[in-house]
Amino acid sequence: MPEITSTNPRQPSDHQRELQSLEIEWRETRSTIDRFDRITVDLRKYGFSLITIMITGSSILFDITKLNSPLSLVIIPTVIVLLILGLFFIDSYYVILLMATILRSEFIENTHQELLGGQVESQIYYGLSITSFLEDKVQKSRAHYFTILLYICFLLASVLLGMFSLSSYRESTGRALSLYFEWMLVAIFFTAMALMYFGSGGVSRLIGELQERELVDNRFTIQKIFDQTTVTKKTKELAKRIYEHYRKSSFKVLTLGMGGLYFANNLISQLRKLGMTNIELISAFSDRNNNTITIEKPNLSDIQGENILIVDDLVSTGFTMVKAKEICQELGAKSVKTCALLDAYRKRHSDIGNFKVEFSGLRSSDTKHFFVGSGLDGGKRMSEDARNQVRLLPYIGILLTPISNVQKDD
Repeated sequence: MPEITSTNPRQPSDHQRELQSLEIEWRETRSTIDRFDRITVDLRKYGFSLITIMITGSSILFDITKLNSPLSLVIIPTVIVLLILGLFFIDSYYVILLMATILRSEFIENTHQELLGGQVESQIYYGLSITSFLEDKVQKSRAHYFTILLYICFLLASVLLGMFSLSSYRESTGRALSLYFEWMLVAIFFTAMALMYFGSGGVSRLIGELQERELVDNRFTIQKIFDQTTVTKKTKELAKRIYEHYRKSSFKVLTLGMGGLYFANNLISQLRKLGMTNIELISAFSDRNNNTITIEKPNLSDIQGENILIVDDLVSTGFTMVKAKEICQELGAKSVKTCALLDAYRKRHSDIGNFKVEFSGLRSSDTKHFFVGSGLDGGKRMSEDARNQVRLLPYIGILLTPISNVQKDD
């Protein structure tokens, strides 16, 4: 990874310390990934070898003509099946641990790249990027399904061994056996298959949940609701709609808070790609105490006689956006439109009337959780570092915290 240097080695900057801390944790996760991977490989290698030896040995070493009861011919495959199931569930446990560690490493890599910021634009980023590549390849290769298929083959082999042994016993002894033993083996096989099916489904669900969740500040669990691709797509769609509306007239973008500024920068970047290069950005920071909204008024000269587009990352209750719109109208704006990346319309307060966001991107009906990511932060419930961390997340998620601890959005 890029070497971290400082003009004063004894007193590195906060930025450098954060990068160093990420590197240390990343190296720990990589070593943990290596350890879990070796454990999983050893489990399969020695477990499959033991199963193969048991299947082969039981077919060679037992002299079926000397057996007084065919029950032994059922017990042997049953023991092998139990061993296969035990190995499968231990294997699944370590697969979950391995994936959790991989996802944590990937999260650290993404955070590291965001912190480097402009440094990565002027050079090839060769730092913490290998985990994302490996996870993508593993998911596309469907390696987990091939492993399950191998377990099924071992199950089938052990049951067929029992079937052939019973058939040989019947022919060697001349005894007429009931089909009870064969049905017992069939029942064992399908029971094992059912356990593996439900176990595999549980593993897939857990891995899916792990992929949709991240831990921030060792306290807050975030569940993804709109991935990066969806956020980027909606931002581009909003830019096209705004371009079509303002293509024959000039306008200014008024942002509210850090989250609004983060989204506005992404939006303006897309508008510039469409040919709008002279977009003026105005910032007005806001504060809220219950239903009382305080907004720092922009300069009169910036608003009077202008087409204003108010841009924010989130509109929920609508208080902040309505207040900002009123201020612009009081300052003599020619027209005022509103734009939001995420519209939590079900949180709209009844006191603001029939307010609607003219340029609305994503929509959510969630009324219980707090939104974070893509400019949205966790507010005062989080530390400054944690707020900066979640604001830079490329997707939008919700905080999985008790409802009583979640304040209302703006």
